Amino acid sequence: PADDIEIHLHVEAAVEERQLLRPPVPQRQERIPYPASRLAVDRNDREDGGENRSAGHGIDRGAVEPVTRHPGELESPRDQCDGEHQKTIEPVAAGLAGLLVDDVTGDPPGRQDHLRQEKHGEDRQRGEKPRNYRLNGLLVFAIALVVWAFELTGMPRDWFYRSSVYAVAGGTVFTTLFTIVAVYSQPRGQSKNPIVDLWVGRAQELSFFNNRFDVKMYFYAVGGTMFALNALSGAVYHYERFGAHANPGVFLYAAFFTFYILDYFVFERVQLYTYDLIHEKLGFKLFWGGLVVYGWLFILPLWGLAAYPDPGFSPAWTDVWLIGTTVLFFFGWGISRGANLQKYTFKRWPERKFLGLIEPEYIEAGDRKILCSGLWGVARHFNYLGEGFLALSIALVFGYVTNPWAWTYFVFIVSLFIVRQRYDDRYCAEKYGAEKWAAYQARVRYRIFPGVY
Repeated sequence: PADDIEIHLHVEAAVEERQLLRPPVPQRQERIPYPASRLAVDRNDREDGGENRSAGHGIDRGAVEPVTRHPGELESPRDQCDGEHQKTIEPVAAGLAGLLVDDVTGDPPGRQDHLRQEKHGEDRQRGEKPRNYRLNGLLVFAIALVVWAFELTGMPRDWFYRSSVYAVAGGTVFTTLFTIVAVYSQPRGQSKNPIVDLWVGRAQELSFFNNRFDVKMYFYAVGGTMFALNALSGAVYHYERFGAHANPGVFLYAAFFTFYILDYFVFERVQLYTYDLIHEKLGFKLFWGGLVVYGWLFILPLWGLAAYPDPGFSPAWTDVWLIGTTVLFFFGWGISRGANLQKYTFKRWPERKFLGLIEPEYIEAGDRKILCSGLWGVARHFNYLGEGFLALSIALVFGYVTNPWAWTYFVFIVSLFIVRQRYDDRYCAEKYGAEKWAAYQARVRYRIFPGVY
């Protein structure tokens, strides 16, 4: 009937009018299963086309803005041999400072969804939005340094060092209790052994306050900050004890690691790409490693050597000693940081020249790529060599080369990376295929130390 047609036309007109007046619907972001969604890139990098915004190639130095990971901006976390590490995350110290890069891959976007579905099928069926992370570690670190330096809490500057043993004991109890709650409050996974669950963990993520407080990021912020504060506190203790006879190497040691942690927070964004943040579960090794080992036990050399005065070298030898260890420290740091940034650049922009100079060369393994130019063409784990030189400078900086305390950090780092390198090679051979990995080994012959190992 005519009146029905008229009513229908009125309804259509009304619908069209509402659609015209309706505000535009924002483009839907693809749901990425978590924890894969932890991989993040700065929003401004997307807006400016991913151009280099700093020496860190896309790292916003000192950013205090939320970051989020969107589809197609980085390959799957499973395309990483061991993630990025700068300190290490092996079993005893899992969850420690992690800016070392050991993966040399640059897989194209689009592969990640298939890989995540294999590993995170259940999460993918649920579907979770990308999480935002406020990278405020540098601000936290700066505030902590100011509070400590000016004794704003009334706490003496040497108190952290003097209370180290108590802090480790109390921290171990604290992390044990929280680990028990964090593990056994979660559903049991495939593991049938509750002791293994306690060590490794069950849940990959724990967040509170509407996801504004993330436990893993807390470990890194607190552990790194306390690492530097404990080193500085030990230097103050040493000076107050010896005065004019203080060992300048102790102050240099504190300066080394304060710079090291500052560098870590400047490049904090890289932390969101690390193996432990993506894959590690929250067990005792991550709780204890991230807080106690990283924050307190990494200064073991200072535990023994802050009690020793100036070694009494001649002025000329003192200059050689202090300048030499400084050069060695920055030489190791430069190798490690340079390798990290080259790999990071390759993963973000596979065709971009590193520093505008080094052309990326790679071996194709299916739709994956193995970087084999620049620092990654010198040795398969060249960044580990940088960490080794850095650790050697720590052993030498005190001037007491025959004292076992001086070598504790060096022995830990070298032992850890040798073991880890062998694990990485086995994993990468499975990942890329024996033939392609053998081709890479033939092209890059040395594991860590060119010409030696």
